[in-house]
Amino acid sequence: MDFLKELFGTSSSFEAIYWAIAVSATGLMGLKSILSFIGLDLDADFELGLDGDEISVSAILTVLMTIGWSGVLGYKLTSYNDLVILITASVAGVASLGASIFIGGRLKKELEHSGNIDLKNAIGKTAKVYLTIPAGKAEKGQIEIELQGRLKIMDAISENLIPSGASVIVYDVNEHSLVVEPIPSVES
Repeated sequence: MDFLKELFGTSSSFEAIYWAIAVSATGLMGLKSILSFIGLDLDADFELGLDGDEISVSAILTVLMTIGWSGVLGYKLTSYNDLVILITASVAGVASLGASIFIGGRLKKELEHSGNIDLKNAIGKTAKVYLTIPAGKAEKGQIEIELQGRLKIMDAISENLIPSGASVIVYDVNEHSLVVEPIPSVES
């Protein structure tokens, strides 16, 4: 412990421990950030068992940095005793963990939702028939449609036989298929 007290220039063993935690966690987070920047991200997740929440290495390092720097500031800026500083630093660490889980969960949900296609957004859009659509809605063909900023090949059904290359308009959604009808060609 004397080594840490000498290294960080402190008279208190507890303050030296806070310095060691703060400097180590900050250094590891910096290293992790650099590795991530150059494409060597070594992140891992740990299951908590609480509603499927995950804690990442980044979240753990964030907690340790918060506890360490809160403890250092507690000794540098206040005259509180060791127990008060320990409790304050621990509360700050738990708060940073909660914030990491909350923000990470929100970002994860955003990523999950942003990739989903809502077929109802296709209603009223025009498309080109990719594979011939048989008549009678019994069998599926396929159409090529721009949906939510992406060009997609989607299953389609129709009352009418519609050949490949024909233009159609989507007027309904039936389970996982788009219901289309041909757009009449304008003859001059």
